[in-house]
Parts: sequence; structure tokens; C-alpha cells
Amino acid sequence: MDEKAEYRQQVREQKRIDGEINAAISALLEHSNGRELLWWLLTITKIGQQPWQMNALAASFNCGELNVGLQLWSRIMEVNPAGYVRMMQEKADGRRSDNGDSDAGDGD
Repeated sequence: MDEKAEYRQQVREQKRIDGEINAAISALLEHSNGRELLWWLLTITKIGQQPWQMNALAASFNCGELNVGLQLWSRIMEVNPAGYVRMMQEKADGRRSDNGDSDAGDGD
């Protein structure tokens, strides 16, 4: 196989894989358990937190975790931004009900 044909094959394969990943994320966002899993993954990768530490190795590790989270967040936003907003709303509603606020929404 020549280089151009090999490159085209790699591009087709990557598009297929990306499509499967997007479909999986979309399916996860359709179900509360899937949204809970994605939220947990974003939480453990410290999205929205500063990775800086005094120790350079700890800071590097934190940056690696954050990079994974940012890639996941980016893919979620590419596939279904409304699903991300729904996750955030569910978490906010959950926090309000945990705090005993009476105006918390019903969720689904």
C-alpha cells in the first residue's frame, strides 16, 4: 500500500473511531446514570480547579489529570452541549435539595 492510501485509511479509521466515541458519549448523556458517570470523571480530573502545586512533579501530575478532563469536556461540548448543561442543572438541583432549599427543581 502506498503512503497516500495508507494515510487515507488511517483518516477513515480515525473518523470511524471518533463517531463511535461520540455515539457513546451521546448515549451516556441520555441517561441519568450516564450523566452521573461523566460528571464523576470530570470531577476526578479536576475540571475548574487550578493544577498548580509547589512541587513541580505534583503540578505536572495535576496538569495531566486536568488535560484528560478538558479533552472529555471538549468532546461532551462537541457532541451535546445541552447534555452538559443538563448535568450541571441536575448537580445544582441536587445541592439545593441537599441543603434543604424548598425551590429546587424536579430534575427530569
